Amino acid sequence: MGVLDIGRWTTALALLAAAAAVHGAGVVEIDGLEGAAKENALAALSLQREREAALTTARLHRLHRLANGEIRHALEPFGYYRAKVDGSLEESGEQWRARYRVTPGPAVPAERVDLRLEGPCAEDPPFQALRDRFPLQPGAPLDHRRYEEGKRRLLELADRRGYFDAKLTRHHIALDLDAYQARVALALQCGPRYRFGALRFDQEAFNDTLLARYASFAPGDPYDLDALLDLERALRDADYFDSVEVTPLRRQADADHRVPIRVRLEERKRSKFTFGLGYGTDTGPRLGVGWERRRLNRAGHRFQSDLRLSGVGNRLNASYLIPGEHPETERWTLAAGWETDNTDSRDSESLTLGAAWRHQRAGWGEELSLRYLDEDYTTASDSGESELVIPAVAWSRSWGDGGLEVRRGARLELELSGAAEGFLSDANFTKATAHGKLILPLDPFGGDAGRLLLRGDLGVIATDEFNALPASLRYYAGGDQSVRGYDYESLGPRDANGKVAGGRYLLVGSAEYEHRLSGPWSGALFIDAGNAFDSTDDPLMVGAGFGLRWRSPVGPVRVDLARALDGDGGWQLHLRVGPDL
Repeated sequence: MGVLDIGRWTTALALLAAAAAVHGAGVVEIDGLEGAAKENALAALSLQREREAALTTARLHRLHRLANGEIRHALEPFGYYRAKVDGSLEESGEQWRARYRVTPGPAVPAERVDLRLEGPCAEDPPFQALRDRFPLQPGAPLDHRRYEEGKRRLLELADRRGYFDAKLTRHHIALDLDAYQARVALALQCGPRYRFGALRFDQEAFNDTLLARYASFAPGDPYDLDALLDLERALRDADYFDSVEVTPLRRQADADHRVPIRVRLEERKRSKFTFGLGYGTDTGPRLGVGWERRRLNRAGHRFQSDLRLSGVGNRLNASYLIPGEHPETERWTLAAGWETDNTDSRDSESLTLGAAWRHQRAGWGEELSLRYLDEDYTTASDSGESELVIPAVAWSRSWGDGGLEVRRGARLELELSGAAEGFLSDANFTKATAHGKLILPLDPFGGDAGRLLLRGDLGVIATDEFNALPASLRYYAGGDQSVRGYDYESLGPRDANGKVAGGRYLLVGSAEYEHRLSGPWSGALFIDAGNAFDSTDDPLMVGAGFGLRWRSPVGPVRVDLARALDGDGGWQLHLRVGPDL
């Protein structure tokens, strides 16, 4: 028998015990990388994924040996094929720390990007634009993410534009590590472009011919997903339906590649009732009641009526609305109304009958109208009854970045109206009015919490018989939406008794700086100037103050304290609720 070597066995058992020792949670650090590249490298590390587990020494060292290759492989999608990794592992009892210092080196350039469009899509402008702005450009680092993004965009665009048979017949990257450059080759075979087939409406309430007029396309037009989205939006905005679902039936395309379109619609309740209570410093308490019949017949005609009662006047209006040839933007309206105004400046009662046609012209809303006005009025020392037939044209346009708080936007409204004494009217006049509002981001403190709001009103009445004009057609100034710090309609030319009689001209301007304070709350500083006057020599009245804003779920609420800077008036409280534009 041999002699047992106790020392050798003791050493072997010690090494086995050390290899089997269990370590607790550790720390993994990567230096030399930032952003997505670092995140991808960490995600690729087996050691990172198991750092919270109980690891034996053998397992810990094995994962550490794998780390250098895992990091280099994780950097290849970013174009780094010459990365160097220097790793170290420190152990202290049950704790450990692995650190990897990475030198990514230069990214391999995409020396050539060959993108070919084969078929009719080669002449389709959106494809040409995508080819010019392909995410991976020649000479740029070979970023595989941009390469995959480019492939995705190509196929998505093909689907949106109706090239349903499109496929990538070539998509590969030739990588030459000796020359350290790459060549990218892509080819899209788009196949035929499909066309719109018949529109099928799943509903019974309306004529299909009316609903088809909401579409910007006709059967036979080239397929375009954006046109379907526009149709869905237009039908939702029509206020006829609770649910709108537009679906292209691609599997039912015919031999001419025409795709039928199914539109499923769920009608809203035919009647809509509204009720509201409010308060404004110009109007005092307000009560509003409305009733609308959304559908009177299969042609989409509707009826609206509303009653408004307030401390300064009452209104009752009724309208019959008829969709136009392009119902999304065109509408005929027949209207009748009764109105009273009882302010410190005027006392009037009027009846109106009219018709209007509204449509779009070059991005502007345009309305042509003809209105009959019969008004019994008293304003200052002028009183009488006036009958006028007033043709008018009005334009409006607004644009902005949307939301409860518009950061950048504008609204402009223009109106031109008049009457001729020989045309069923007892006075001659021409009236032009303009209203504008501009909102711009402005923050002198270098952040994005400030806004500048500019507002202006301009009006001119040309007539030789101003005293015969009813009070509702004259200009007045002062109040929440005019010159703050002055009472509602308290500014304008005055008669011998000092009462405001209304003016021929109107000029109002306002500048306001608003700064977000916290959450939905903002503070504001403002200055207003303006007047209604008969002569350009009349002075502008100025008011200034400060206010508080609350962006409520139903729109901005504005509370202002303003002081008239001309005269002896005190502070005025102004309260208003309404959208920015």
